[in-house]
Amino acid sequence: MLGRQRGLGDVETAEHLTLPLWDYGWLDATRYVWPADMWSPAAALSELLRDPVFARSFAAPRAQDASPGIHGPFLIDRLSEREYAPVSFDDVREAIAERLVDGSFEQEPSPEQRAGVERLLVALAPQPLKWRKLTVRPGDPERRHEAWFVHRFFDEYVGCGQGATWLLVVGYD
Repeated sequence: MLGRQRGLGDVETAEHLTLPLWDYGWLDATRYVWPADMWSPAAALSELLRDPVFARSFAAPRAQDASPGIHGPFLIDRLSEREYAPVSFDDVREAIAERLVDGSFEQEPSPEQRAGVERLLVALAPQPLKWRKLTVRPGDPERRHEAWFVHRFFDEYVGCGQGATWLLVVGYD
């Protein structure tokens, strides 16, 4: 977990957790906060996309370092709230569960790794968040940056609430 980190904008990173999966895979969970009266949950995603704390590569070994202009495999200025489709928390949980057993790996995540993911999802379930899923894939030629190929996959979910937003990314690099 990180302590609070202040971006150049109004968003702060309040919590961060990376759960290892497979050999080079992970689930990255970050909770961002801001003054509760600043934005509605509906506006939170748009504001988060513009804040410097959102610019991270998610690529090992420095996945948490600031990466101006990029977000995972994407150019940040090519992402907008239009690329995030509304989903339910049950959809998020199901998609993550399916990714963990998708058959493209020689070995599934260990029971300990799966338990860590489940603990996180159980903790998030009762929170009153409006969830969205990033609908573009890492290789999208309109949105990728030159090193996009380091991400075998990059599944992103954003849960927006009053004064806080959770960002969940299941990825492999």
